[in-house]
Amino acid sequence: MGSIDGIPRRRYHSLLCASTKPPTERINLVNAVEVFVCHRNTRYALSSFQYNPGVLHPPMEQRTTTFSPNSLIPTWIHELPFGIRIESSIFMSKNFVGTYMSWKLLSPQDDVNITVRPLISCRNYHWLNKANEFLRFESLISGNSVIWHPYEKMPGISTYSNGDFRFSPLWYYDFLYEEEKARGFDYIEDLASPGEFSFNLGNQEKAIVCFTMKGSSGDLFLKENRDINTAYFEAINQEEQRRKSLGTPLQRAADSYIVQRGEGKTIIAGYPWFADWGRDTFISVRGLCIENNRLDDAEGIFLSWMMTMQDGMIPNFFPDQGEEAVFNSVDASLWFVISAYEFLKKVKATGFSLKKDTQKKLELAILSIIENYYKGTRFHIHADENDYLLFSGSYGTQLTWMDSAFDGYAFTPRSGKAVEIQALWINALKIASELDDRWAKIAKGATKSFEDRFWDPQQNCLFDVIDVNGAKNIADPRLRPNQIFAVGGLPFQVLKGEKAIAVVANVEKHLLTNIGLRSLAPFEQEYQPSYKGDVYSRAAAYHQGTVWIWLIGAFIDAWVRIHGSSTQAIKDARKLYFQPLLRHIGEAAISHLPEIADGDAPHCSRGCPCQAWSVAEILRTDLSVLIEK
Repeated sequence: MGSIDGIPRRRYHSLLCASTKPPTERINLVNAVEVFVCHRNTRYALSSFQYNPGVLHPPMEQRTTTFSPNSLIPTWIHELPFGIRIESSIFMSKNFVGTYMSWKLLSPQDDVNITVRPLISCRNYHWLNKANEFLRFESLISGNSVIWHPYEKMPGISTYSNGDFRFSPLWYYDFLYEEEKARGFDYIEDLASPGEFSFNLGNQEKAIVCFTMKGSSGDLFLKENRDINTAYFEAINQEEQRRKSLGTPLQRAADSYIVQRGEGKTIIAGYPWFADWGRDTFISVRGLCIENNRLDDAEGIFLSWMMTMQDGMIPNFFPDQGEEAVFNSVDASLWFVISAYEFLKKVKATGFSLKKDTQKKLELAILSIIENYYKGTRFHIHADENDYLLFSGSYGTQLTWMDSAFDGYAFTPRSGKAVEIQALWINALKIASELDDRWAKIAKGATKSFEDRFWDPQQNCLFDVIDVNGAKNIADPRLRPNQIFAVGGLPFQVLKGEKAIAVVANVEKHLLTNIGLRSLAPFEQEYQPSYKGDVYSRAAAYHQGTVWIWLIGAFIDAWVRIHGSSTQAIKDARKLYFQPLLRHIGEAAISHLPEIADGDAPHCSRGCPCQAWSVAEILRTDLSVLIEK
């Protein structure tokens, strides 16, 4: 992942980041390359870097660069003095761990040389590197490959090229990452360079360098294909055919999040810094897999996560370093029930052939979740015997998707009976009642209690939380988007009639933007207009006005429902709410949608640049909600 101008601005910007225990324990192996073109004894830089305290070097004045955002092979054209034109590109294949880089001379000169100097760190992708005496520069040269093993307990780097390698070890000091500085993190890094590759561009079609993790699938592929040129074009052809089979650019973007976890499958919550989270996985699987007709992937994801269930709970997340799963989420398990139900419906409708016992396992998992939630499980999660609604949490805990915290302080704890949790719970009860009819009575009772207890007559919408911190009849009236799930976004509409219309109207008036829903209405005292600053400032703003893209799916579904789900309503929703959103695709990363945006206009993209549930909910809306009947 990197920037269009090639200047690293985050600690996560790199050319080769590989996972040693997929999908976690990611290592930044190769951060960047320094590239120079030599013509008539004069050097021209094709790369620039920001150094502390803010010096850009080498300067960019001697070149003009245009960028073509091809999602398969991003390509740059560099215009240099004397009419020199050079094309450079970067290519990655999902099937092989590795990054291919190439440079091609487009102008007629024959005396143009290029040097490519790798800048490496070989460190955890969250960390930063400092010059040290332990890094090993030794280079093992064998044919067209060079192998580096910078640290004893870190993976090695295998590099293949059709150029000549010269061993010339150097440390480069004080790279400045401006995004890290703006986010309140450490932002200065030193990078090592074992040497440089040189090429005569006039004598070959393309200068090629491929970086891969030693012993990985990419390394083995390149070892088997002794000729780097052949391997390069074969890898491109294979990946091009694979991506064409995926469909639209957004469907190709969706493919990026579906990854292996051991022998099974899972969904990465977002790139570059998230791993796989239970809540995100089962919100995202609906759009990325189920409605996208990737049912084999969906089955693998369900089977993988079912193995991790404890006490009727799906884990919230797995720590990056492989420790025990963390279960502090009330809604991950409920989203599992929702998505499993939709998956089995799609399987029945399409005739997809499941593995032996998959359906039985899913049904048993659904019933286990409902049974444990009803009688009581971890984090004080239980059904209230008086109103059948679901209680969760205690003072200061954060179990819902609004889980922002800093130094032990939860900004939006929402302990008690949160509105979207009840919508999920009632949906889950109705699903369970199709497997065991004893849950039908509970579902009916919970629905009545929801209608009776959650309505806020003063604001003409739903409370966000009732029985706050266990205090009976204490409600949180702050206007948040969570109530939209009572009308849309789930299989069963919990709130209907005039109240449903009022909820959608309130959300549209105060929370809707052209990229998603605000997490808090602007008139509320705690509203934060932008998401920026240090860690504390951003944590405080995360769910206090910041726009969340993924919520737009539930809103559009709710809007269509209150307008009768007619063909005209679907057409209107697509024009009014869906099409404007599509303009934001690619703002933060090519073909992707970000995690969040500022609450105030112009709603600049913030947070994770590539977010699974943002892409997933747009796909689900497009492929399911907005299909004309």
